[in-house]
Amino acid sequence: MPARPSDPPPASPVVAQIRGTVEARIRELQPYMTELERLQELLAALDAPDAGSGDQLAALAQLAATPAAPTPAASTDELQPLLRRGRRGTKPGRDGRAPQGANKQKIMSAILTRPGVTPVEVAEMTGLKRPVVAATMNRLRRGGELEAYGDGVRIPLVADPAGAIDDRFGGRAAR
Repeated sequence: MPARPSDPPPASPVVAQIRGTVEARIRELQPYMTELERLQELLAALDAPDAGSGDQLAALAQLAATPAAPTPAASTDELQPLLRRGRRGTKPGRDGRAPQGANKQKIMSAILTRPGVTPVEVAEMTGLKRPVVAATMNRLRRGGELEAYGDGVRIPLVADPAGAIDDRFGGRAAR
């Protein structure tokens, strides 16, 4: 039976894995989207002509001071590590090492949840050994995937093609 034009092509395991990772990340970020919408509504209420009364300002200040989004835990458990294949054959590696990219994925996830985190803190959050974390973070910093932030590191913000703000240039619009 021929496939209908509306049927999606069958997904390979890599595509399915990427889809699962993206869906997990969307679920993780959903509370932040809710918080963003709430804060935008608060700003609109502040800009309203009748927002000047003392009682109303006190209520808005109270709402603004209480975050709606929960503080995320290190959600590295939800992310599926990439499959590591042995040098020969197709079975996952049996050499005791983590699958390729798994350590980087755990480290980047921890840094996303807490910008400014140090290698020692990342090691505690992920359960990885401190020297492995420190070496990986140094490599990522040299490669430009991380930047210094406070006592630790963060993932640098970059501009999109529409010209959004790029934090690496001191808050100016990217050119």
